[in-house]
Amino acid sequence: MDRTIRTWCESCIGHFKINTNMNYRGKLLASQPTTQSDFFKESVILIVEHSLKGAWGLQINKRTDTLRVNEVVKDIGVSIDTEELCYLGGPVDQQALHLVHSSDCVMSNSIPVNDEINITSNGTMFTELQSGRGPKDWICTLGMCTWAPEQLDGEMSGEHPWTPQHRWLVTDPPKDLLNINPKLLWKQVVKSCVEEATANMW
Repeated sequence: MDRTIRTWCESCIGHFKINTNMNYRGKLLASQPTTQSDFFKESVILIVEHSLKGAWGLQINKRTDTLRVNEVVKDIGVSIDTEELCYLGGPVDQQALHLVHSSDCVMSNSIPVNDEINITSNGTMFTELQSGRGPKDWICTLGMCTWAPEQLDGEMSGEHPWTPQHRWLVTDPPKDLLNINPKLLWKQVVKSCVEEATANMW
């Protein structure tokens, strides 16, 4: 772990704005350097939905080791010429296939996360990609991150039964989110959160 990153977080964690009534839809959540979860270590999650019914999102910075998109979409009867690796979207429903993509191409069931990013689970989008009519920027995820009603708010509060280590660092996605090297994304997001917290200290 980068000692500088950890030091930044430890010195600023008390200054991160925690609003338990906040709607986190469209936000990026980054795990703290001190997280005890193996799966969510150095994790960045894009929140797709957040309501009274709970929340769900997609981890967008961890590629699978060998599982390629062209292999996965064969199971839904689609052929696509790409060597891109799938991303580990989350530990829940690991067969759930989603495209996180730019907003230049959308389908009827696409979910707009913000002006730049949509989420689509329609297999037809892969056909559009193959034909050259699909979105310019995209990644493919397998699995989801889900929270029960009030669970995400509870984690953000850091209060019993949760602890301050359950809190997520929160920021807005950069406009070039899908073009950032996923191996560097967690550090970039954490640095952005720390800079925002530092600015709020004065």
